[in-house]
Amino acid sequence: MSLNFLTLLLISPAALICGYLIATDHILSVLAILITVVSAIPLLLAKRPDFFAPWTYLFYFVLLNVLIRLVLIDFEVNGDATDINGIFYLDKPREFMVESAAILLLGFIFLTVGYLGIRSRPLPLSHRIFRINTYNANRMRWSVVLMLGVSLSAFIAFVWLTFTSAGEFAVELLSQHRGLSEEIGEYKAYGYLRLLIGFSSIVVYLSYIQLKDSDKDRAFYRAAFAIGIMLSSSMAFYSQSRAALIFIFFNLIFISYYMGGRRVPWKAVAVALPAAIVLFYTTSAFRGGSGVTLDSRVTPMAVISPIILNNGGIDASKTGHVIDYIDATQEYKLGSTLVQFVVAIVPRQAWANKPVNIDTFIGEKIYGAETFGASAVPPGFLAEMYMNFWYAGIVFGCLLLGGAMKKIQNALAANMDSRNFILLYVVALQPFGMSVLGSSFSSAMMGSMMSGIALLLVLHFVTVKSVSVRLRTEPVSAAVAEPS
Repeated sequence: MSLNFLTLLLISPAALICGYLIATDHILSVLAILITVVSAIPLLLAKRPDFFAPWTYLFYFVLLNVLIRLVLIDFEVNGDATDINGIFYLDKPREFMVESAAILLLGFIFLTVGYLGIRSRPLPLSHRIFRINTYNANRMRWSVVLMLGVSLSAFIAFVWLTFTSAGEFAVELLSQHRGLSEEIGEYKAYGYLRLLIGFSSIVVYLSYIQLKDSDKDRAFYRAAFAIGIMLSSSMAFYSQSRAALIFIFFNLIFISYYMGGRRVPWKAVAVALPAAIVLFYTTSAFRGGSGVTLDSRVTPMAVISPIILNNGGIDASKTGHVIDYIDATQEYKLGSTLVQFVVAIVPRQAWANKPVNIDTFIGEKIYGAETFGASAVPPGFLAEMYMNFWYAGIVFGCLLLGGAMKKIQNALAANMDSRNFILLYVVALQPFGMSVLGSSFSSAMMGSMMSGIALLLVLHFVTVKSVSVRLRTEPVSAAVAEPS
């Protein structure tokens, strides 16, 4: 199927639909379609489809956070499950959302230009862990045991520090935000405990690879996989981290996809998607203000609303509200939010007056949040760049981010046979572009660093320093090497 035919197949119906929407005064939906079309251009130009490449991964979120969300808002389809005005408009006129979506379109145009402006040239990584697919068996086993022990101890400590009373055994309190405070000096996120608990996720992924590639120690890795899943899921549920709860399982699909020669494991996808919706709905029922409760009647919109009709991710309304706030106050940050990840590593217990991050700032100044730890609102990259450098920030920021995503794509293309790189890609690199666009630069950097650096250290320790010529030429499914 030729590129011209695919382009015609995409553009023609989009043009017809846009013509109808313009005639019926649904400009917001038109802008949503245009953003989606612009985002689809790199996919149309790709020589071979890659269902979980950086740009494709971002495109899925554009479909959810931009196209479907804006169309539902435009046609006021909420099934009485969501307060569209209270979440998106905040009492502003209908034109507000149109202007916000137009700015989103501007950003995606330059993001796409930035991505296409970098040549598709493979970027091989020469470090040992990306050239060798063989692990030291003893080091791997001891690393798994140590990580599970550290993760379990950190989880027990986290529960001990955040479980306030026996009343939390009530069903509606089992899953909630932890460490909340109405005073910033008393707010405790326990970030380092969360980091240590995250070792359980690394155990899950390493155990999965061992079970997939090796016949040795299968009982041990099955047990480690199960314990890791239980720890990761328990922490995600206990702290009401909806995305973390879901992506524990989605990441396994991504790993399987690349290790299986880019073949989609459709059976796993068929199970994971409905399971993810159920998990998202259930945890949303514990979250105040989500529009659903445990005793709510289950309807299609009650299920869809928590997933789509929220101001998380790539959201036009946040962009507009932040721009209006900056225009009114002239509180330009001049790049300071882009380096917040440098001071984020200092615990607030050691620096009580540490400046609040940009998410907390937006939640407090624009959305009137009063509780630290539960009401932070990430601005999104376009809004953040406007906060720092006006429209010039949006233009140059999107160009640079698009270029960075192409660099990640080039690295993926050159290192797809390295299972260590695939692990690093799925855990830290694949979601980077989407995370920056939907959250903030420093938050995305912290997330990638917390997961990526820990994983790199473990891989550096367990990957053998050298292998024989025979092992070096084996495919990605090389066996685990016993120590000499």
